[in-house]
Amino acid sequence: MPLVANILYGPSVVSSDSALAWHGLIPEGVFGVTSVTPRRARSYSTPLGEFSYQHIPASVYPVGIRIESGEGNHRFLMASPVKALCDKILLTRRVRLTSFSAMRQFLEEDLRLDMDELQGLDLSTVRMYQKGGLKVAALTQLQRVLEALE
Repeated sequence: MPLVANILYGPSVVSSDSALAWHGLIPEGVFGVTSVTPRRARSYSTPLGEFSYQHIPASVYPVGIRIESGEGNHRFLMASPVKALCDKILLTRRVRLTSFSAMRQFLEEDLRLDMDELQGLDLSTVRMYQKGGLKVAALTQLQRVLEALE
């Protein structure tokens, strides 16, 4: 399904909940595929499933993209774990994540992330998102939480 998501609307990269599930960071199954794109937001309902494309600024779109392999050795674009977290924060509305404790609670209780799996992640992606100028306070708290896990 990630390959279909990349082809259906582009440029796009599978991210947010879909990438977090792919990397084994959240326990829940994810229905549909969520991707990010520098283009307009879009959704598609196909016989293969639901595909959602959320707009993020072009300045942070290419940050943290990986090429992954799936069934049949098909290759597709997938967000790194840190990019998926940054995109999730950018796309989550009506949540205040301006303190260390609020961010930790969001990660542990709302997203139900396996915090042990977040150790040793590359923080350069968070720094590049901060330079993008959106939700800088929340991204700073994400950086602080990730640094505390090391």
